[in-house]
Formats: sequence, C-alpha cells, structure tokens
Amino acid sequence: MITEDALGEILRQAMGDGIDYADVFISRKETKTVFADNRKLEKVYGGFEEGAGIRVVRGRYTGYLYTNDISLPSLLRLAKEAKNTAGAKGDGQAFPLHHRKIRGAAPGGNLSVYGNLIRDAGVYAWDRAPELKQVSLSLADVK
Repeated sequence: MITEDALGEILRQAMGDGIDYADVFISRKETKTVFADNRKLEKVYGGFEEGAGIRVVRGRYTGYLYTNDISLPSLLRLAKEAKNTAGAKGDGQAFPLHHRKIRGAAPGGNLSVYGNLIRDAGVYAWDRAPELKQVSLSLADVK
C-alpha cells in the first residue's frame, strides 16, 4: 500500500517544470466470473488487478501514464515521465490528496451467492432466448 508520505513524494516529482496540476490514481480490483453452459454451472474463477496512473496538466496539455507496478521507485519514474508527456517547463503546485473508498455490492467469496446470481441471470436470458447455450456473469470489487 502506498503511504500518504509516498504519495506526496510522487506528486512533488510530478510537479515543477511548468506543471499546473498533478494527481495520482491508484486502483485495486478483484473480479469473479461465473460461467454456465447448457443451464449447468461450469466454472467459477477470480482475478486481481492493481495499478496506478499519474496525470499532469500544463496549460491546455495533459499527460497521463499508467503502470501495474505500484512500487515507489516505479511511481517516481512514472511521475517524471508523465511531466515529459505534457511538454513541461517552469514551476507548479501540488494539490492535497483526498482518500475515498467506495464499497460495492459484490458478494465476497461466497460461491453459493455466485451460483444463485448466474442461475437468475441464466433464467432471465434463457426465458428470452431459449437457443442460448452459454451465460456468463462477471462481478468486480474495485478498491
């Protein structure tokens, strides 16, 4: 996890050289996919993604870069490179960081809940198009 001190360091690296604004976006996403074939539950699998983006604005130019490597050295390099994408020259100001967590309705790790969801989605789909053979459902919990 990136600390507030580290985020401040990343923002300071992104600012300067004429940058008017900089921000950091960090995303962590867990996914679950349930797959039914011929009206039978076949597969349940999950995944995990995380990454960070750095945006800089200089006048009417915006630079944005993204990476899956959220280590501090990687994000400091990315901040420096993001400045170059906006053609930066001069001084800027860092804006304060505000944390915000959004809680979704993903049912966690309870597989019976996923089974019920795919059954309900399948019933809905198969009632409207009986020729369907496969129905899949994907849920994501973005943190």
